[in-house]
Amino acid sequence: MEANVDRLTFDRRNGTLHIYKVLETDSSTYLLKVLKEAGAEEEWKIPLEVFNPVPKPDIRIEKIQEVNNSCYLILSCVIFNQSLNYTWYRDSGPVPKELQSGVLEITIKPQNYSRFYTCQVSNPVSNSSNTVYFTSTCKLALSSGVAWIATWLVVMVSTILGLPLT
Repeated sequence: MEANVDRLTFDRRNGTLHIYKVLETDSSTYLLKVLKEAGAEEEWKIPLEVFNPVPKPDIRIEKIQEVNNSCYLILSCVIFNQSLNYTWYRDSGPVPKELQSGVLEITIKPQNYSRFYTCQVSNPVSNSSNTVYFTSTCKLALSSGVAWIATWLVVMVSTILGLPLT
């Protein structure tokens, strides 16, 4: 890091160095040298890693194909210029660990159909997510809000009228 006096303050009472407005480019290992009263010098290496907040990822539908009453699905969780952890969720919880990466490739049978798939990206300081919704095993919802409102309306109208849900 360049010595930018506007971004640094040093407290001589307790030896604390404050760095303000840190940037990812400030990530490095810093060398602290202390000159003791007896003239001896001590050194410490201090690692600093700076992370930016994670932006909202995009989910791309790479492939969606009905095969033998199942749905073959490939979803990509896209976010640029970041080294991140990816976690995929469906309405029953997280998908199996072996499927956790930036790309979710899964075959869905009618009995394990999920109404949504969420990709959560995270780094040590923040996380963000995005979700795609399905109206049936291999059919995308028009939009997330429309899918949930339509489901809610069907349930509410059926409940109010005393009709069985089928």
